[in-house]
Amino acid sequence: RKNVTTYDSTTEDFLKIDAGVCQDFAHLMLGLLRLRQIPCRYVSGYLHVERQEREPSQSHAWVELHSSTAGWVAFDPTHNRAVDERYVVVGHGRHYDDVPPNKGIYRGIAKETLKAEVVTEIVAGKFVSTLREEIRQIDLPVFREVPVHPPDRVVRGVSEVGAQQQQ
Repeated sequence: RKNVTTYDSTTEDFLKIDAGVCQDFAHLMLGLLRLRQIPCRYVSGYLHVERQEREPSQSHAWVELHSSTAGWVAFDPTHNRAVDERYVVVGHGRHYDDVPPNKGIYRGIAKETLKAEVVTEIVAGKFVSTLREEIRQIDLPVFREVPVHPPDRVVRGVSEVGAQQQQ
């Protein structure tokens, strides 16, 4: 059901009202998989739904679990089915907070609203598995190394300190 929980609802809230949205089902499944020590991740994206009119696709959440034989396997706990070509991945993370549709900081009495429309359509072309094979990891450093000062600058700094002490 739509709009029965919000982005900050807990699993306890979801279980208490016996209803939830896709992120609730994804978080519940992640928790159960992690209890069994199964590597898993939250997936945020869109689900293409066939409609008569050209309406926006739904934002959606599902999970991927890691299998030693099959690699990452995607599953949609909301619809209780395997993920197929109708699912469009936007991001992966540990949970919703890692891949929200928007993220920012505000102060005071500001309120947040988000309105986004994504229209998906089926096109002829490559198979999804082929497209996934084309995705390459981009290695980016997540830290910045401390700069190393040339020895002449360090020695000069030490001699300047000594000169100041002699005066």
